[in-house]
Amino acid sequence: MNVQLRDVGQNEVVDYGSYGIGIRRDYATEIAINPVCYVYENSIVENTIKNLHDLSIVPQIIKLAKESILDKVNSDKKILEFIKLKPEPISEVKNLLDSISKETSPELIDSLNELATKIYENAYYQLLLSKPYKVKNKAGDTRIAYNEREWRFGYKELGYVMETDINGKKNKDFVNWKSKCKPHFSEENYRLKIDIENISHIIVKEDKEKEKVLELLYQNNEKSVIDNLIKSKKLTIGKLTELKDNAE
Repeated sequence: MNVQLRDVGQNEVVDYGSYGIGIRRDYATEIAINPVCYVYENSIVENTIKNLHDLSIVPQIIKLAKESILDKVNSDKKILEFIKLKPEPISEVKNLLDSISKETSPELIDSLNELATKIYENAYYQLLLSKPYKVKNKAGDTRIAYNEREWRFGYKELGYVMETDINGKKNKDFVNWKSKCKPHFSEENYRLKIDIENISHIIVKEDKEKEKVLELLYQNNEKSVIDNLIKSKKLTIGKLTELKDNAE
């Protein structure tokens, strides 16, 4: 998140406990961490995202139709009579799918699929970097997510898992991922690596933890590098209250 230290902590704008790591904003932009786009219900942006979501099902439907039911589709029996989509697709998607039959050129079907896939890929980051203005926590309490000014790094190769499949049934993969605690991935290639020179703050709960943090830093970096960063105040380790006082 991109917030002032004064706005972090118990009874402040955001509160995520007593620990944290701060990095420099300019560096965040260099490694493609982006601010999210907050959307509220029925806003222009939210409706645009919903339309993009609807368009993203086109490649799935075309692939499924080509592999299993295309030989049954004709002018009297449309694709969407074999596949029941819930909720109903927007008219542009419905008209496109219903115009495909067993008489349609395979080359044209493949071209349509490539075009729809490209639309999805170009829109993916907009989907990935969007977040509701209001959210509910696990206790069911509503909070204003907009206050956090969240930033994210997106792994575009992961795609996203939809809550339901194309027939409106609960997606088992979605249920599985929803039940897991974060972080969802522990693999090395999904860890965001940040050099110690680009870390500005390390927040701890108690003074005695400062030494533990220093020991860990010394284990993974040259001691002289860490000492110089601390001496020059490019890196600060301390409790949130201390960091706030120093910022003022």
